[in-house]
This record gives sequence, structure tokens and C-alpha cells, in this order.
Amino acid sequence: AEYELIELCSFASELASGLPYQVAIKDEGPCSDFTIAGSKDALARMLENLLENARRYGGGEITLRCRSTGEGLEISIEDNGPGLSSDELDHAFEPFFRGEGSRSRSTGGTGLGLGIARAIAHAHGARISLSNLNTGGLRVSLIFPEALMT
Repeated sequence: AEYELIELCSFASELASGLPYQVAIKDEGPCSDFTIAGSKDALARMLENLLENARRYGGGEITLRCRSTGEGLEISIEDNGPGLSSDELDHAFEPFFRGEGSRSRSTGGTGLGLGIARAIAHAHGARISLSNLNTGGLRVSLIFPEALMT
């Protein structure tokens, strides 16, 4: 994969705003200069995967947040769906794992999406985690540590 400099917030925002469904984009803080060396194709695939999951299993509202944290840059994708049980949260990144709500073929993916997303995140030095929102819904957080900045 060819690596190039990617300004993560604008890259994620532009990708999300170009999708055929609505994503609320929230830029929460001074993260406009956070640039890493990475593969645009791979990062786009990861973000599209995560946004598509939010569209498929959420309740229709999807939010993409970019914010600076003490650790670096956090990009999170939130939906307003049912979230996952604690057992599902533990296993969601395993290959072929599919949550209870996705067992039917009509919604079904392959169960590879999150595993692929995690592999791409790790290849770019980022951590990925899942948590349920207090308000209902699921948050996928990507943390790109400060040390990655070019």
C-alpha cells in the first residue's frame, strides 16, 4: 500500500459527507492539524465499514466526531441503535462474529467488518474500541496517538 500524508479530520469528514446517507459531522476541538502517514484506501475502507455498520444496525442517526484528547486524536462513530451486550462487546472484533441483531440474512454482513477495521487501525498505529452510549447506541472509537503525528 502506498503511504501518503493524511490530515485525518478532514479526510474522515469528507468521506462521511460523500456517503449516500446522512452523517452528522462534529469537529470538537483543535484537531485540524493531525496528520499521519497512511494508506488512504485502507483508511477509507475502515471508515466506510464502520459507518455502514452504524447505518445497518443503528436507528438512523449516525454521528462522526473528531476531537483532540490527551492521547492524540479520537475519531468516533456513534449510532442510536440498540448497542451491544457486554458479551458481544467482548467478542465483536473476532472474525465472523455477528451480534444478535444481525443474525438474519437480510441485514447480515459477513462478520468480518470489525476485524478488518481493527487490522487497518492497528496497521496505522491506532487503537479501536467499542462502547455503548448512555443514551443508547454504540460508539466505535479510533485513537490515533500523538506520537503518530508527522
